[in-house]
Amino acid sequence: MAKLVACRLALLLPLITPREQQGFVKRRSIFNCILTFCMVHEALKRTRRSALFFSLNQEKAYDRLLPQFLWETMRKLGFSEHFLAVIKSLQTDAESRLLVNGRVLPPFLVGRGVRQGCLLSPLLFVITTIPAFAAMRSENEKGRIQPLKLGNGLAVSCIALADDFAFFTEIDRRDVDNLLLLLSQLETALGAKINLKKSKLILIGRQLRFPAWTRQLGFTLVGSNDVTNYLGAPFTTIGKGTTKGAALTVRMEEKTKCFSSPFLSFDSRILIAKHALFPTLIWKPTGTASRPTELLREQIFLMARSKLGLAEASEMTTSLVAACRENGIITLQDLRDSLTNYQQDLNQFRKSDVNLLNEIFAMTWQDSDQAGSLDDWSENGGAVLPLTGASRRSTRRSLGKEVHDIIRL
Repeated sequence: MAKLVACRLALLLPLITPREQQGFVKRRSIFNCILTFCMVHEALKRTRRSALFFSLNQEKAYDRLLPQFLWETMRKLGFSEHFLAVIKSLQTDAESRLLVNGRVLPPFLVGRGVRQGCLLSPLLFVITTIPAFAAMRSENEKGRIQPLKLGNGLAVSCIALADDFAFFTEIDRRDVDNLLLLLSQLETALGAKINLKKSKLILIGRQLRFPAWTRQLGFTLVGSNDVTNYLGAPFTTIGKGTTKGAALTVRMEEKTKCFSSPFLSFDSRILIAKHALFPTLIWKPTGTASRPTELLREQIFLMARSKLGLAEASEMTTSLVAACRENGIITLQDLRDSLTNYQQDLNQFRKSDVNLLNEIFAMTWQDSDQAGSLDDWSENGGAVLPLTGASRRSTRRSLGKEVHDIIRL
């Protein structure tokens, strides 16, 4: 029954959920949040501006949800009483038991929160976040909290992935105070609680220092000399080129030092090289990059961007940022429509310099006997992979052909 209701509700969520919410909604993805964050940061750097980015952490967001707030929100959205009765029977009238030291305790009714493991739970939680976006838009219209303007009529104020809310604001004490007041009101209404120690205040754009008053807010401050993550994506504003890559490389070594001798696959080595050397998120023409061909295309495109020069790269980035006209959110579809010169950039980089790509491929192989250039790798039909027998031979031929096709671009 829960699966049937969840399937029907999933069809309705894209129509009633604001574009700022990217969690558990069809045709939306975590990549939209990460790309928006990186694109706003680059847009601010080009205009030599700075802004504040609040990344909030909620304590037990799903368990602290007030059922009364959920029912009232669904009524305001136009859900029928019959549909509400079905949801209530699945959420509040059901009993749960605890297993403690092998002993099953007596059943009890769930008084608040949503049931763990239920297919409906994430969808219902997304519905409860709709009033938060409406309140934020109201504050923007009243002028109490100014949205972050990026030019060409593009402005962004907030993005979210389910319970991971994030807000963009100017470095203005009044806007920040009004934002904190709004968050306090939402905490009371939703029954939520923000963990300030785990929440981050990130300084994005041009590298400046935090104002003195930001240290009194209670957030963990992430400045221009720090390396942090946003939704799992590494991010830093340290220096340029080698300095920035070195900072992320150190962080990755700390993350992977628990493995004594990791034997990484081809895909894994490319991913590590990509994240260690290039902290800026790649503009993906597709939602995923699982095949070696897609990984290599991303790698070449990013290095082509670094070789184009400041003027060409700025023009390309500006067109991508200005491409979004819908509610201030940069979506994958907007990026997909904007990358019209993707093939031309690849060709330009291929004609100018391929030595850097060879160096990166040599760095991806941890063992000295596996080191070699990309040309050698493609001509020999593939490097040594952690496979055996027929599977190893077929994989080498397949990967070698794909890399050879990319080299000929």
